Amino acid sequence: MSLTILPGAPGITIGNLLAQKFLEEALATSNGFLLLNYHFGWAASLTAYDLILINEQGVWVLEIWHWAGSITLGPEPWLHHGRAYPNPLGLVHQKAVQLEARLQELGLVQIPVTGLVLLSRAETQLKPVDSSQQGIFSLNSALIATLTQPSSTLKQSFSRSLQQWLVEALTNQRQDPPPQLVDNYHLLRELVPNAIWPTYEAQNVRFEYRRAWLKRYQMLGFQATAALEAAQQQFQRAMEPVLQLQAHPNLLRIYGFWLRPEETNVTWLGLEWLEGQTLATYLNRPYPFTFGEQCQILHPVASALAYCHRQGVLHGQLNPWSVFLVDDGRVKLRNFEQARLPPLSKNLAQPNHPAAASFVAPEALSQPAAADERSDLYALGMIWSALLWQALPPTSVDLARVAQAALPAQAKDLLTRLVAFAPNERPSRAQEVTAWLDQC
Repeated sequence: MSLTILPGAPGITIGNLLAQKFLEEALATSNGFLLLNYHFGWAASLTAYDLILINEQGVWVLEIWHWAGSITLGPEPWLHHGRAYPNPLGLVHQKAVQLEARLQELGLVQIPVTGLVLLSRAETQLKPVDSSQQGIFSLNSALIATLTQPSSTLKQSFSRSLQQWLVEALTNQRQDPPPQLVDNYHLLRELVPNAIWPTYEAQNVRFEYRRAWLKRYQMLGFQATAALEAAQQQFQRAMEPVLQLQAHPNLLRIYGFWLRPEETNVTWLGLEWLEGQTLATYLNRPYPFTFGEQCQILHPVASALAYCHRQGVLHGQLNPWSVFLVDDGRVKLRNFEQARLPPLSKNLAQPNHPAAASFVAPEALSQPAAADERSDLYALGMIWSALLWQALPPTSVDLARVAQAALPAQAKDLLTRLVAFAPNERPSRAQEVTAWLDQC
């Protein structure tokens, strides 16, 4: 008895890979087949199936969601990070119905097809908590029990030889989509729907385990090719200082900028892939941040800012979505690709989240050219206030509330200075803030 793994189209997302490894180990002594990344043209367009498990109990369509933080469940939609997503239970049910119709065409009219949603990150929090009856599972023993329990709806023997026959029939109907390549990276999935600048999980075609975030920047409003080419060149020249910011341990690495011949007005940015969550997500935890925890997050951000300022680079987009908390405990500052934008590509200078404007210094909102190091420090102070009160975004900083906060007196003074309306009332250098946080 063994579980046979059958890969489909090239490229597999990190969530699918984690689910595959879990099932491969948990079902190692079970009969069955696990189909990875199969695509079928049964509908108007190709339909992607993350995983299809075929075993003695029937056929299972497994939809993988690799989400960190909390998810608010609902009939339609689900809410994650303040964004609305289509209910994946409806999507996986539709895929299961399509697959069941194919089985019936093949003469397998009594083999049940069941759709499940799998959450591949162990710390994902569901609201409401008990959702196993809805077909939502983490990678745990409850999932394995469901996949291996005797089926009450299986009306005929589903032997290994019959499973093999079905696998061969499905493989013959498989239609791999054409690869979407950017430089040496295969685009796998869009991470956030309807984002201003779409971000994708990508896999290196040469090194299977090397992944990247790829951001797609589309330059609009250029009627002449020469003007567009000039804007792209100017954009990349302006980004050169940012590309050199690789020497600090708290900066997300930038792999490079790329163009595709078929997208003349698009520039792609390659970024280091890390497993973790943004500070914006982490703020939703149900218990407050201690002063020590606040310092553990603020210090590496301030240190990274000080390094970048010494290199003549301002961030300009500092907010909780720009601070990434890696699963191994590191803190990384990201979204530096928008730090220095040439005038021709000013349409790229958009907040990376609808609520991000609350973290922008007043002078940067009214006159962007007036922004300097102190503008970044204002954003750092606003992040601190978000940590202190777990409010996203902070609609305003009530200085009287700061005075009553559970902070040391010197910390209250520093926070008050950081969020001062007038730039000349703030600390003048990020290094000054870093030095104070060194003492926490």
